[in-house]
Amino acid sequence: MELILFFLVVLVLIGALFKIPWIIFLATVLFVILLTAAIWKRYVLRDITYKRLIKYSKGFPGEVLHLDIQLSNNKRLPVSWLLCEDTWPSTISPRDQLQLAPSYVENKSYFVNSFGLNGFQTIKRSFLFTLPKRGVYRLGPLSFESSDLFGFFQVNTNQENYDYITVYPEVFPLSKFNLKTDDPFGLAKSNRKIFDDPIMYASIRDYQSGDPMKNIHWKATAKKNKLQVKNLQPISEKNIVLITNIQTAEKHWLGTNQDQFEYLLSLSGSILMDLISKGYAVGLLSNGCRSFSDQPVRILPGKSNQQISLLLEALASITQYTKEHNFGSFIFNNLSYLPYGSSIIIITNQLSNQLMGSIESLKEYRFQISLVYTGTNFIQQPEKIIFYHLPLNDYDQK
Repeated sequence: MELILFFLVVLVLIGALFKIPWIIFLATVLFVILLTAAIWKRYVLRDITYKRLIKYSKGFPGEVLHLDIQLSNNKRLPVSWLLCEDTWPSTISPRDQLQLAPSYVENKSYFVNSFGLNGFQTIKRSFLFTLPKRGVYRLGPLSFESSDLFGFFQVNTNQENYDYITVYPEVFPLSKFNLKTDDPFGLAKSNRKIFDDPIMYASIRDYQSGDPMKNIHWKATAKKNKLQVKNLQPISEKNIVLITNIQTAEKHWLGTNQDQFEYLLSLSGSILMDLISKGYAVGLLSNGCRSFSDQPVRILPGKSNQQISLLLEALASITQYTKEHNFGSFIFNNLSYLPYGSSIIIITNQLSNQLMGSIESLKEYRFQISLVYTGTNFIQQPEKIIFYHLPLNDYDQK
């Protein structure tokens, strides 16, 4: 480009030297056009912002997603044409299939839009998408392509612009899994006193031999001139932790049965939703790593308004990848996420003698244990453990 401009300058000088007007005029016009095109090329893709406006980025399979694409030109220089290629998962497609272009990356497509923008102009377009199966889907990165006003020079750039869409697992009433709907895990019978709340107390009484010094109410003692202690309020709220094993084969190198894997997560989500609807404080552990991470799922029990969302998002993000191939060891390595005296519900497709021994060892920690087995092999019901055999075949027949 610099060589061409230099050549045109030389032509202007030659035309002036030999007094040839048409050479001066032609060289000057070409010089101005090419210089304008070069400057346009340098600045045309600057200060361009692309936003995906997603009102609800989370939902269940089959729901419709409303998406607005907003493109802004934040400079005076207009953009005669702009081609935007937004990398999307192939499973999420707009109603207008012509918007998607194939990609060389497996399971990816390009969501293509073309624009023309004046200076400081913003354009917004609306689209409808249908949410696919469970998972966390990343949108992006972006690529922009444009040219100068005359179309001499094309220019392109990439943007690391990402958004995420979360699709929850399908959840169903427990009756669909042949589970009792009132109290399938015997939790209503186990709301016994676990420990005393040191902050909330029901009343004040006279000191008795054996009362700990930390329970003395000093203000009441000074007022009555006699030792007074707090009559502490017992805490009986039941903590429940669901522990899901994502392995669907006896050996991890045998791969994953996709149907069994999704069934495990759908069953887990259905049980969690049922427990939270009954007012229990519920947590989740799983040896499956989250999407775009190498960490397993660890959520402490809770029953806040945000807990349902946290649990469903965690189930949506679980992948088939795990670093914890010994599920029994995984449980014992995460005992800190199991509050003392809580109930634990273990869901697994594989149940070896080694894992059964680990589950039996959990009784020493005063856990109330329920075991849900989704495999096809016959398992003798363990003692003192609530046991359900819920294979996928029985679920499919419903």
